[in-house]
Parts: sequence; C-alpha cells; structure tokens
Amino acid sequence: MTEHIPRRWATIAFIVLSAGLISACGGPRPPTAWSGLTVSGEIAYLASTDRIYAIDTNPQTNHLQRQLWTVQSPGQGAPFTFHAKPLVSEDGILYSGSDNAGNSGNLVFALDTNQIISAGEPPNQYKTAGTRWRYPGAENQLSLGSIYGGVSADGQALYVATGKGQILSLALRPDGQVGQVNWVYTTTRPIWSTPVVSGSVVYVTSQDHRLYALDAQTGSEIWTFAADAALAGTPTVYRDTVYAGSLAQKLYAVDAATGTARWEFPTQGWLWDGPVVYGDILYLGDLGGNLYALGLNGNELWRLPSGAELTPDDPENKNLLEGMIRAQPLVTADRIYLATGAGKLYALDRATRSHVWTFTALQGGEQFLTTPALISETLLIAPVPAGASPTLLYAVDAMSGNALWSFPPRQAP
Repeated sequence: MTEHIPRRWATIAFIVLSAGLISACGGPRPPTAWSGLTVSGEIAYLASTDRIYAIDTNPQTNHLQRQLWTVQSPGQGAPFTFHAKPLVSEDGILYSGSDNAGNSGNLVFALDTNQIISAGEPPNQYKTAGTRWRYPGAENQLSLGSIYGGVSADGQALYVATGKGQILSLALRPDGQVGQVNWVYTTTRPIWSTPVVSGSVVYVTSQDHRLYALDAQTGSEIWTFAADAALAGTPTVYRDTVYAGSLAQKLYAVDAATGTARWEFPTQGWLWDGPVVYGDILYLGDLGGNLYALGLNGNELWRLPSGAELTPDDPENKNLLEGMIRAQPLVTADRIYLATGAGKLYALDRATRSHVWTFTALQGGEQFLTTPALISETLLIAPVPAGASPTLLYAVDAMSGNALWSFPPRQAP
C-alpha cells in the first residue's frame, strides 16, 4: 500500500486513523514533532524535530542562557528527526534513535554529554556534544528502519525497535563503543514502541497485534500474546505483570512469565502506552480523553470523563478534561499531572480528582502528547511545536500552574 501521508500530523486522530488501516499497511508515520524529554539532575535533554538540546532548568539561570548545547541529527541527505525521549546513562552517555523520510541510513547514536565542544563560525558559534559513535557506521552493517521509540539498555547491550518491525540488540563494549549486532528478531508489522528490559527479558509491542517477550541475551522468543488490535505504545512492566494498551480500546494485563492473559479492561477510547503505576494503582488515559484509575486486579476505582461533549458553560464541565490523552500521567503523593492534546496541562488532587489548576499552551495549535517531568517544584512539558516561532519546552510552577519560562525564550510583544 503506497503511503501519501504528510510527516507533520496535527493530531493523533489523524496519525492512527483506524486500527484497520494500521493492520492493513503498517499505518502512517508518527509526526515529526513528537518530542521526547529526559531529565538528569537540573538538565533537561529534549529531542525535538531534528535536534537534541541540553537545557539548564535552574530557576536562577538567565532565560537567554538556558541552552547548554545542541546537536543536529547526524544524518546525510533527507533530514533526520526524533520521536522519543533520549536515554542518559549514569556516566553521561546519551543514546537516541532517529528517523528520516527516506527510510534509509537511520541511526542509533551515542553522545558524550561530558565532552562539550564549540561548533560553527562566529557569530553563529554554538556549543555541541561530541558523538561517541553511530550505528550503522559502515556499509556492511545492518541498515535500520525508522526508529520511532526510545532506546533501552541493561549495561551489556542496547535494545531498539524499528519501523521495519525489527527488534535489535547491539553490544556495548567496555570502551563505550557499540559492537556487533547480538541478535535481530523480526515481527510482521512496524513497531513504534520502546523495548522494555526487565531482568533477562525484553518486552516489545508491535502493530501486528502482538506483545513479545524475548530472551535479552539470545533474542529467542519466550512467548507472544495476541491482542485484538494494534499495540502502538510502550508496555508497562510491574512486578509479575505486563500491561499493554491497544487500539481495541482495551488494557491487557499479561502474566510476565507465561504470556497468558490475566484480565482485560475496556476503555472509552484507544489506548497508547501502558499505565503508570503508583501505590499499586494503575493510572491511564485514552485518546477519547478519559482518565482511569484501576486496581491491580483490573477493577475500576474511578474514571474522570472527557468534557468533549459538553459546552464550555456547562457547570459539569469544570471538573472534566479537554483533549485526547496519549501520554502517561505523572503521579505524585498528592497530585496527578496530566497532559492532553488540547494543549492543556492539568494538576488534579490525587485523592479527590478535583482540578487544582490548568495550564494552557501559550500558542495556538500546540499539543501536549508527552508526559511532563518534575524537578523540585518545576514541571517541564514539551509541546508539539506549532506556529512561526514554536515553543519547544515550557516550565510551569507545580504549585500554582503559572508559566515560569519557555524555551526558546518568547519574544516580548
């Protein structure tokens, strides 16, 4: 099936269209502007469009000096782009996978965040991080498909999944370089998710409707679980259970050892990632805009419904949600922070589900499709960039919901 689909999609509703389309032809490509955010200490590492940024989040930092360094995607020819959050190791190596429009020469690469160098010529000189390695780096190495998910690691190897339906293990050498391909496992449809490593097992979801458990050392199949529709997002592993959201409007709970279904929970909309777990409660949102809390046995504890069908002046609307929920919520002891496709960031009281505050994206067309990050009392949220001068990152006061700063700094009117 030939793809005639633009790379920038306004909403996830257009991304996935229907489970049938994904099943038939592998589905359209995710949007170019699907940002990924990772926090280490006071530094935020943001993968957005064709660059990775290191951003100083210290409240005392001058807003014009927040960018510590930036690295443009290291591809040749067609622009390379990013869709998932980078992985940063304890020794400061940043790993990421990339995608390009031509589906050729796609890369997994490592940046050394301890090696910051100057690049460019004055007056356009800037700081960048040194590239430790990239894969493939030679003509005889395996060509990768587009990489939409993140990179996982267990200290011995990196694990990455591709738009060709491949799951790869890349050996990490003692000198920090990437070695040979340990193994490749191929599914029948594209993969958009990030592999999850738990113990000696790698769990991956695929658009072929299956959840896979693979031996991390050999790549051999331990078991597969068949769902009723495509599994687009990353699964969640908690204790002895794997949780996977699906476009069948179901959350599946699967025994991590055997691959047998423990239970399934029906939702009001398509599910992307698996849930986040806090205090033995599963929190998840669907693309219909509903937020759920479930017990570990699959029973619904509560549901906060979408306000999409209510008028803005309806009194019931004040406690409902606006916009699709693609990303996992961020849950703390007293709050649930929830990002939606309507460009809304909600702070909810975890005990009562009442709205504490709502932050709205400052530029029209921006959507929040990724999980916010919390540093001390500052929330960071990366929107889908929109407009002539797009915002790449917002910093919001976690207590009040007030905007603290944005990156790049917004120009005064």
